Amino acid sequence: MFMHEYGHTLQSMIAGPLYVGVIGIPSIFGAWFQDEEGHNREWYETSANRLALQYFQKHDSGMLTRGWDFNENPTRYNPNWYWFFSAPSPSWAWWLLLGSDN
Repeated sequence: MFMHEYGHTLQSMIAGPLYVGVIGIPSIFGAWFQDEEGHNREWYETSANRLALQYFQKHDSGMLTRGWDFNENPTRYNPNWYWFFSAPSPSWAWWLLLGSDN
């Protein structure tokens, strides 16, 4: 959980003052109104996981990242039918900014 939350910190460094409205508030509402699996697969959550995983793989000797649970902390975003309305505009720009699954 620490690594995932650090991913949100990295998102805030990238998005700056836009973080609260674009990532923070949707993440909070998603946690309140979705089941855990659905929430964990939203773009802002998978992006936090990707950023955290990349960061800790680069800056950690492997102690934290060798046990990464991809089921609990997925790094791949699976869009659902309302993706266009729930992602920030323009959707493709944020996808590029926050990275894609390699």
